[in-house]
Amino acid sequence: MRLQFTFRQILVLGTAAFAMVTAGAGATILAFSLPEAVHIETAGCPCVGKKEAPVEIVLFEDFRCSTCRTFNETVLPEIETKFISSGRAKFTLIPLAFLRGSKPMANAALAVYQMAPDRFLPYVHTLFQAHAPLDQQGLLEAAQRVGGIDLVKLEACLASHCHYAELDRNMEIAKEVMGKDLGTPALYVNGVSTSTSSFEAVRSVVDKVAPKGQK
Repeated sequence: MRLQFTFRQILVLGTAAFAMVTAGAGATILAFSLPEAVHIETAGCPCVGKKEAPVEIVLFEDFRCSTCRTFNETVLPEIETKFISSGRAKFTLIPLAFLRGSKPMANAALAVYQMAPDRFLPYVHTLFQAHAPLDQQGLLEAAQRVGGIDLVKLEACLASHCHYAELDRNMEIAKEVMGKDLGTPALYVNGVSTSTSSFEAVRSVVDKVAPKGQK
């Protein structure tokens, strides 16, 4: 049986076919729009949030990095509220110390996490409020302002550089992950490199790697 089509029918069929192709291409682009995930060794690093959360947000920072300070003031609070507190994500911070004056600050942050994990992020925020390197006295005063931190133990740790070896290991982890592009802040969502420019940029990747409702 011979089929005959009017111009209008051909136009409709052509439009439908184009829509199907476009939709398929769009799905393909979406599926491949994220860079390949990398493995990050986070064992022993400061981690807050629900351990079984479907999303792990890993952040490399240097406490003397001005861009890191901006991120901590503008983006991290939203990550804490909307992802960590809600149980959707756990947050791992890998402190680096390659800028002048940052190693004692990173050492202090790691000591606080070891002694009082619930005071870790408040202490981190306090360190970033300093616009100059903090000496031992300054680090102790910051801990006193935060509260809930054993100042005697912290002072002993600062004097003995108790976490310097861990900081050296962190630099090796960062080099392995970032290679020649090493820099801070560097953010990864389930191993996927993610922009630190805004909370929306982070949320976009979180929604792709672990849609809401996914266990």
